[in-house]
Amino acid sequence: MLPFKLVYHPNYDLNLGPHVFPSQKFRLIQLMLLREGIAGPEDFVLPEEASDVDLLRVHTPEWIGKLRSGTLTASEIMKLEVPYSPELARACWLAAGGSILAGQMALRDGFGCNLGGGFHHAYANHGEGFCAINDVAVAIRRLQADGAIRKAMVVDTKEEVEDVYAALLPSPKGELYNDSILTGKHPEKRFVDAIKGGLHQSMVQHPNLILMGQDIAEYGGAFKITEGFVDEFGKERGLKANFQNGTGLSVLYAVKNA
Repeated sequence: MLPFKLVYHPNYDLNLGPHVFPSQKFRLIQLMLLREGIAGPEDFVLPEEASDVDLLRVHTPEWIGKLRSGTLTASEIMKLEVPYSPELARACWLAAGGSILAGQMALRDGFGCNLGGGFHHAYANHGEGFCAINDVAVAIRRLQADGAIRKAMVVDTKEEVEDVYAALLPSPKGELYNDSILTGKHPEKRFVDAIKGGLHQSMVQHPNLILMGQDIAEYGGAFKITEGFVDEFGKERGLKANFQNGTGLSVLYAVKNA
């Protein structure tokens, strides 16, 4: 039994068939975790759909209404890049509910993971790049509304943070994104090096932490983020997941009593 829970729902899989967005990856991740003995059935929890109140903290009523009723324009579907269906809408609501639940469990257990979600290209009033609902932003706003957190750090590219999240999560006081990292108040560091340093620190501090992703472990990882990790931590803590277009995990991590 894992010391934390994994959030998963079978309806994360849209059954799109041979589509460029392989939604079956969510199901395959769960199957691999069970097959490899990394997790047992008792380690998974089912999310509920996020409420419209939760989604409206981030998205416009017009966009939520279109997703509910299936009245997207041809242009909006083209930007979304996946065919609209009621199953798509339910999967979006479930993914947002899953990320909320993962955030709550992260605060409770020290770590939370939603095997779906991570749809960071969704804007307030439209979707883009396979992303209709920005579940990460929804989860942040729900946790803030509950008084569970005040600040949140989104690990993403500078362009995504400034483009998508700045509009979704306006924060004049810098509560979402602390730009002091980019102003010279700290030693300048490449984004990739910062990620590698953070991962290494977490691997040292948490001996039970396992990394799973595309082309990691002995392959060194994308941009060499995990290079040297196998020698230092062992193969059993770096698992390669052979899924097209990556694993697509939405992971939330929190330190208890922080």
